[in-house]
Amino acid sequence: MKAIITGASRGVGRGIAISLAKVGYDVVITGRTASALSNVRKEIEANDVQCEILVCDHSDLAATVQAFESIEDTSFDIVVNNAWGGYERMVEDGTFTWEKKFWEQPDHRWTSMMDVGGFPLSWTGPHRGGNGERRVLQSGKLGVARV
Repeated sequence: MKAIITGASRGVGRGIAISLAKVGYDVVITGRTASALSNVRKEIEANDVQCEILVCDHSDLAATVQAFESIEDTSFDIVVNNAWGGYERMVEDGTFTWEKKFWEQPDHRWTSMMDVGGFPLSWTGPHRGGNGERRVLQSGKLGVARV
């Protein structure tokens, strides 16, 4: 059994990766911070499973493509798309914008959230290997937008 989890260096992604390892999944984890991913890998490998690290920023399509093309075995049973770009550039003209309603947020924030969430899914689809039967989980980051 094999899974890939994007945004797995901390938080929800980290927890999902470790939980899947505990039930026997080999995992591929992605994130922007090599040291954080290395710490997660230690926790994962303590469960006698394999862990591959891909350091990349999913807001950069070229970096995402390069990272995913480096994966030799893409026969994932589970794909967890947890990466999110919504925290980037949260200060606009000296104002912390997280407190604003979602319709008051700057356009670049929406583009970042959608791009970061979409790129990984396009590179882990059934056409990338395996038998085509896999489960895809999209974390609910858009659900935290302020109404």
